[in-house]
Amino acid sequence: MDQEKQAPDTSTNLPHGSTVDQGEPADVERESPRRDNESIEGNRQPVRDAPTTLRTGEVKPLSTIDRLNDFVRGELAGVETYDLALQALGNAEWTGTLRQIRDNHEQRANLLGERIRALGGVPASSSGVWGAFVRAMQRGADLLGRRVALAALEEGEELLLKRYGRETSELQSGERTFVERELLPQQVRTNDLARSLEKFVKAA
Repeated sequence: MDQEKQAPDTSTNLPHGSTVDQGEPADVERESPRRDNESIEGNRQPVRDAPTTLRTGEVKPLSTIDRLNDFVRGELAGVETYDLALQALGNAEWTGTLRQIRDNHEQRANLLGERIRALGGVPASSSGVWGAFVRAMQRGADLLGRRVALAALEEGEELLLKRYGRETSELQSGERTFVERELLPQQVRTNDLARSLEKFVKAA
């Protein structure tokens, strides 16, 4: 009978022979002669030895995929915004330029998606919060006329260009080279097109 009372607890999920380290949370009951009067909850300690990106400064593949997906969302926001602009601004002589910029954003979104899949990730499928902001800005600009609408488009191009410039340096070397050679020059080009178009309409 006494032996049955003293039998070790085997109801935990720990593998046979495993122990709980001193610095880990005491999630299970275990013998602790010097802490007989302490509750299990009182013995909980934070896990302090878990590796973190902040400590090492290392950019892990998951972080790279997240950053690339941020670029995808920005490009998808561009596609959606130019779709709205093409619908709202009618068949003006410069709508061909708007469509060219729109298609460029779509091509970059596709390139980024292929890169993300090659890294084992899943590309973002929507523009998210930033896209919603740009759409709201565009709808507000439509009420004020073509000039303000084109100014809003140019501002969106500038925002995406700044994002590329700010976040590309935080990517791993292979993805950084990809963005600098394949995407950033195209973003500079569409930014220049939008700026030139805005100036053209203002001067008209």
